[in-house]
Formats: sequence, C-alpha cells, structure tokens
Amino acid sequence: MIDSKYKGKFGKEVEAITPATIYTKLFQNNDLFPFDTAAKDDIASRVKPDAEGNLTAAGYKVPNGEGLSLLKDDGGVKLMSELQGFFDPNDFVGADHARIQQAVDASAGTGKYVLIQDKTEIDPIWLINEAIKLPSNVEIVISGKIKLSDLCRDNIFRSANCGVGITTVMENPLKNISIIGRGSGNIEGAENPRATGDHNKTLSVSPDRAEGETYGSDAGNPNEAQSGDWRNIGVLLANCENIKINSLKINRTHTYGISLERCKTGIVDNIYFDLYKKIMVNGVEQVTRNTDGVDIVFGGEGINVSNIYGSTGDDSVGIGSIKQADVVPGSLGAMTVTGNTTMPIGDIFNCNISNVGTNSGTNTVRLLANGGAKIYNISINGIQDKTEIYSENNSCVVIGSKTPLYESTSFDSIFRIYIENVKSQMKSRNVYIEGALKDSIISGLFQAELSTIPNFYIDPEALGVENITLINSIEK
Repeated sequence: MIDSKYKGKFGKEVEAITPATIYTKLFQNNDLFPFDTAAKDDIASRVKPDAEGNLTAAGYKVPNGEGLSLLKDDGGVKLMSELQGFFDPNDFVGADHARIQQAVDASAGTGKYVLIQDKTEIDPIWLINEAIKLPSNVEIVISGKIKLSDLCRDNIFRSANCGVGITTVMENPLKNISIIGRGSGNIEGAENPRATGDHNKTLSVSPDRAEGETYGSDAGNPNEAQSGDWRNIGVLLANCENIKINSLKINRTHTYGISLERCKTGIVDNIYFDLYKKIMVNGVEQVTRNTDGVDIVFGGEGINVSNIYGSTGDDSVGIGSIKQADVVPGSLGAMTVTGNTTMPIGDIFNCNISNVGTNSGTNTVRLLANGGAKIYNISINGIQDKTEIYSENNSCVVIGSKTPLYESTSFDSIFRIYIENVKSQMKSRNVYIEGALKDSIISGLFQAELSTIPNFYIDPEALGVENITLINSIEK
C-alpha cells in the first residue's frame, strides 16, 4: 500500500493503492481506458510499490505524476497509450525532442500512431532542440504545437535516412510516412532562428535584402556556416514513397515549409502556411529569405498537392529539378540533402497541383528545370492569387527561368503541362513563360484588374514556346 497520492495525466487520483483500488479508480472510465476485462484484471492483480515509490506489476510501472505506463518483462516497451491505439510522448522521459523521438521509434511498424497533444496544461508547447527523424511506417498526429528552440539549427521533421554526413540516403528508401494535423495542430520555427534562407544567402543579424542577406543569430560565428542550407527546411523528406502530409498549419519556418526531395507517390493536402519575407525577432523586424510553401525538388513522381492556403514569402508551390554545383549527399552548404554526385538530379513527372489560394510574396506556382532534368505530365488547376497589394513583377504560374542560375536550356526541359483555371487578383502576370514550354494546354485564365500585361505572357528573353494550345483566356 502507498500512502502518497498519485495523479496521472488523466486527472485520476490514486490513493492507498491495492489491486482493487487501481481497478476501480484508474479503470473506471472506459472511454479513457478501453481495455477488456481480462487485461484490466491482469494489470490490477499484480500491482505493488517498488523501493522508489513507483507502482509495478511484474514489469508494469506507474511513474509518479506520469500516468500509467506498462513495461514488458522482456524489456520491450508497451505503454498505456499503445493499448489505446497510439503512442504518447508524455509516456517517455528526456528532453522534448527525445520524448517525441522515442514515441516515433516505438510506434514504427506497429500500426499505431504517435499522438502529439499539448505537453501539459501549464507548458503546452513541445520545444525541440533537434529534428524528429521519421523511419518507415509511421503516422504522426499533431493536435498540439511543436516549435524549434532558439538553440536548434535543424529541421522540425526529417526522414531518418538522411542528415549531416549521411551519404547513403539514395540506398535507403523509406515508405509510408504520414504527418497529420488535428484541430489546431501546428509546427513552428524558432523565435530567434540561428539561420534562415537558402545556401545562396548570407547570414546577418541586420540583413539587407538588396545585398542577398537573410537573418540568422549564427552570423559572424566562425564555427558555424554563414549561409542557409537544407537544415532550415521545416519538413524534409528525401527518397520516400507513399507520403501523406495534411491538415497542418506551418508557421515561421526558416526556409521552405515542406520539401519533398526525390520522393514518389504522396499527398500534401489542406496545409495553411504562415510564412513571410520578414519576422519579428526581439521586437525588431528582420528579413528572411526563400520561405516557399511546398517544394517538390531534385526528382519526384506521383505527388499530389492540393488545398494550400495562407501566406508564403516566396513561391507557394515550387517544382524544381536544378543542378548547380556538385554536392555530396549529407553535406552542408546546399539545399539538397541527397546531393548530386552519386546520382544525377532526377525528372519530376505525373504530379498534380490543385486549389492553391495564397498570398505569396513572389509567385503562386513555379516550375524550374535545367542540367538535363525534365518536368512533364504536370496538371495545375484552380490557382488563385490572394495577394492584397498589386505586384508588377510576380505571377500566378511561372514556367522556367532566364536567370543563369536556373536557366531552362532547351524545349525538352518542361513539357506536357496542363494549366487550367488561374485567376490573378493582384499579380501583373497570370501565366508567365520565362524559359521554355512545349506540347502543353492552357485554359481558363482570368486577369488581374490592374494588370496591363497579357494573361499568357512570354518574356522577350525566353526561349519561347512550341505547340501550345491556349483556350478561354479572359483579359480584363
């Protein structure tokens, strides 16, 4: 018998515990503990206190103040939450990221999901110091909030097959990874980020956009990289198959919100972004760069992106297979974690982009390909610009680039693109050909009221178009 009171996370007080009282008091609410009678009897009949005041029952353990956890005799973990169909990080010990990681690892392959609720009523936010690594066969359900700490220079979520110094990412494909928001579930970058932007931007504590700078508290630190890289991405999944990310709010990430690198067969749906070109840091407005929403990059197949809302500081949806310098997998100083030295950048094909209605700082949807990579068989439908201030130099949909860094080098780079129902509110250009496009159909273009540029506009310096069908382009 234990004299002290125990109050688990479900608010049940357990006093003077015996097998009978643990059964009647802890299990009386079948909604919280939906075990069958045999399971309850098995637990209750073997409860006794250990030397530390915890309750044990042949390997079953009730830590003081933590609710009921169950540890198997064979050393494997079996938790109260697992018996309810999910794993709860609150059933583990350690720093916030370690507790979530343990729940993820325990859940892999079990068919049970990880439920990330508010950490506690008093301290609800999970503040992580490193990325949560996702193996195959996991489902993460977020109804609370996960936030990067100011100490963290890392992703929020990353597939477990990649990271700093990991050169074997392409030899270790992962599959069946889901990140699902529930209710107000959201993920967020740091209050004072150590780095933002991509690898072409220089960190500064007082950045000047015109000088190619972006905010980062690591600026001037000789022991840290002085530009952004793939660690700034919110959710980074590489060489993964059968992905699902939906019903999630993504705030204040340090560059792209979601990046799917060399992935195939996946759904990104119902995502609300709160990303801007500037953030407040200690009461001062600071420039951040390259805050795209969703990017499919360096190769991809069968990815469907739909119902994208909110604000992005850069392109809301990007499809890009771009070769720049040689990059070893797992190295820093680049936006690709898979690199391009062991395998060339891949084609991106058979993807659908639909129902994107955002306030984007640059373009709503952008396609970029060079270096021999191709983008083809892409459907883009239901794109609506919701920018509130008229923008003379931005577009709803951009194909290719005339910028040397991203230049489309042939008509074979981007083709068989099907664009339908694009409406500009405040962007001057609706569909803009900046590089090259062929064998494509474009229909249902609705021009911004203030625009003086044609709905379908080909840049004078672009390679141009071949075999393009334009239907129902409505000028103002």
